[in-house]
Amino acid sequence: MLEEAHSQVTCRLPLVRDTFESLSKLSPVIILNQISRPVFSKLPFIHHAGNIIKIEEQYRQIPFVNWKEEAP
Repeated sequence: MLEEAHSQVTCRLPLVRDTFESLSKLSPVIILNQISRPVFSKLPFIHHAGNIIKIEEQYRQIPFVNWKEEAP
């Protein structure tokens, strides 16, 4: 029974790890950095988005927002 549990966890673990690594691409530190910013098509979960064209347009505008003025 323990061997089967170990086998099941091992099979599923890489997917979970990849998900968390992908989420790190959405960190504000990375998204707001002109150098480390990922290309839009490489962002995680983009295939779940509704209006990809509008989202990509907004993504391209992020570096040009004055975030000090946007903060409440």
